[in-house]
Amino acid sequence: MESVYTKVLAKPNETLEKHTENVLSVFKSIKDGFPDMPFIAQEPHMFRNVFLACFLHDFGKATPGFQRQLIEEGYFWGYRHEILSAGFVSALNLPEEDKKNITLAVVTHHKSIEKLVEMYSTLDKGPGYERFIRERQFLMLDKLNRLLLKLPSLSEEYLGSAFTDFHHISNVNDVVDPFPFISSYLQEEYSAEGVKEKIYRIFLRGILTASDHLASAGIYEIKKGLKEINIPFSLYPVQEKAKDAKGSVFILSPTGSGKTEAALLWSASNQSRNASKRTFYILPYTASANAMYERLSELLGEDRVGILHYRSELFMYNILSASAEDNIGNAKDDKKKGKYLENLAYQKESLNKKIYKPYKIVTPFQLIKAFYSVRGFERMITEMTEGLFIFDEIHAYNPKTVALIIEISKFLKEKLHGRFLFMTATMPTFLKDLIEQETDTHVEIENTDTARFNRHRIKVVNSKIEENIGNIKKALKEGLRVLVITNTVSEAQKLYKVLRHFAHTSALLHSRFIQKDRSKIEKRAEDEGTKLLVGTQAVEISLDIDFDILFTEPAPIDALLQRFGRVNRFGKKGISDVYLFTQGSGIGNIYDEETVSQTLSLLSIYNGKVFPQSDVQSVVDKVYGDRYKKPDFDIFNETRKYFRDLLEENLIPFEENRTNEANFYNLFDSIDVVPSKFVNEVRKTPIGIAQYSVSLPGWLYKRFHDRNKIENNGDFIIVDSEYDIATGLKTI
Repeated sequence: MESVYTKVLAKPNETLEKHTENVLSVFKSIKDGFPDMPFIAQEPHMFRNVFLACFLHDFGKATPGFQRQLIEEGYFWGYRHEILSAGFVSALNLPEEDKKNITLAVVTHHKSIEKLVEMYSTLDKGPGYERFIRERQFLMLDKLNRLLLKLPSLSEEYLGSAFTDFHHISNVNDVVDPFPFISSYLQEEYSAEGVKEKIYRIFLRGILTASDHLASAGIYEIKKGLKEINIPFSLYPVQEKAKDAKGSVFILSPTGSGKTEAALLWSASNQSRNASKRTFYILPYTASANAMYERLSELLGEDRVGILHYRSELFMYNILSASAEDNIGNAKDDKKKGKYLENLAYQKESLNKKIYKPYKIVTPFQLIKAFYSVRGFERMITEMTEGLFIFDEIHAYNPKTVALIIEISKFLKEKLHGRFLFMTATMPTFLKDLIEQETDTHVEIENTDTARFNRHRIKVVNSKIEENIGNIKKALKEGLRVLVITNTVSEAQKLYKVLRHFAHTSALLHSRFIQKDRSKIEKRAEDEGTKLLVGTQAVEISLDIDFDILFTEPAPIDALLQRFGRVNRFGKKGISDVYLFTQGSGIGNIYDEETVSQTLSLLSIYNGKVFPQSDVQSVVDKVYGDRYKKPDFDIFNETRKYFRDLLEENLIPFEENRTNEANFYNLFDSIDVVPSKFVNEVRKTPIGIAQYSVSLPGWLYKRFHDRNKIENNGDFIIVDSEYDIATGLKTI
């Protein structure tokens, strides 16, 4: 039977030998890029063992069953090649513990341990054992032994030293059953002293899977970052200081002061000698992440920048759609075009997940996700080793997310030698001090040129916005670009329906638009020709906008400062008026009533006056005091304790934890639904659900559900409510 297969294939068009060399090529680029990994893992032979795992990982493909599956359409072998591959550790003359770890890496490079045990275990001498014995008989030993002969030369080329401590396998019975190794591993427990072994094993599986996935994608080395960033203008003081800052840093500087460029200069200053450190630019919202992707792609080159969030595949799809004719050529059929673009977007998204691009724009949940033992978590954590983490808009997170960020940052600092840049326009001093203490951040860069950012005159109005429509009409008539921000979607919709008649060009932005419409609205809102923008908190951070005057409902001081920052953003318009109304929607529900009341009381002191940037921090501290208010204080502490326990007890290499994964998705208090009018569109568009869905907060989803307005058709959830392209989903 063996003679039928003159060449052993690993892929339909790639031999096992060639694929192995390609995987080893990626391994070498990771090894060369992260030379301190063995020191961090406290395991001097780590790279040798990863190399051997990479070398052996596909040996089990040299069986007639797998070869037939590759070349015969419709044939399904029904067994796992990695179980047979792991059996070849018997060829290595190494200590038992090294062989055990190599076995674990090889056998789990596609499936986690629990899946393998569930479906293929040999320990009970049942069907799994019989299948292993049967498939082992068909291994093409002569071809695999010829590949083993190349181990010294391949190790010299890709590892840097010749590995000769091995022997040939003369009999298939010498190919060991890997399940006893797995069994002994499952009986282990990680104590506090066992963290060293945990990190080492995370690296083992992480580097192997990263190398295999990149090689399979036709990429044979990781891309490097930049040690110098070219900024096309004279640097501001904050940027000059960031350029020279080493280690973890806190930057306090107003909106419009060049924090993004400062962050990139910091990342270049903290790069490794060979520029292989990965930089993670972390933002709280998908819209701001999308905008940052476009900005960094221009500055650093699209080939160096990746983006990951829960809708990043749709974002890539939309970018590709904008230049569809260039990508598709003469394809005429819309469905074929859509499918082509969907596949291309998927490929780009898939590449962004791999250890390839040196700059990644992510939401914090993409980092948090790895520590909940979701699929591929070892690869994700491996990529974070010695990483540079830029937390932009750190003030924007709720107490639960801040708690998660602090605990992850501690882990990354202590176990993986990460460095951090925390940036904010404003933050309570107690929280800043806590972050600095927990992450060992000793350098603080503050913008001392505060007078340059005195841009706003506060006008406190003791009423609701709708009672002052005349002032908004007057501002529009004078040719000013007007920004109106409310706390709730329903209030924004109501005001927009009234105000849009007074502006030549207008836009409404909130969270209840389908994604397809929202991306267009965001572009329109950023257009300087838009004279009126009405919105909710979605406007506070996610948009690159600069309006002339603001009318806003009351909110906590940090939210208001973000709203102020969307007006006269760069201070080039002199002093701009911001009208702060004392009555508004969502108080006591969206925002804590006491916090809003304290904010109004303190800002009333500046009524009719310019609000000096030098007073911002003292106002913030007076509002928030020396800790979170209850119940936020309790949530913050409980989350920190829960996550510490998660990291210590449940983050186990080679095992994906379904319970933890479910807990991760429970962090999101939102549910995607499709308005009923778009059901047919979803079905005929390749990436339809992502394009035509709206995220509902849990409380609103429940309200729709209680009124029988929700239907789950098995593929997606439908909400039976009116939807208008100008105003979004009608709420109840």
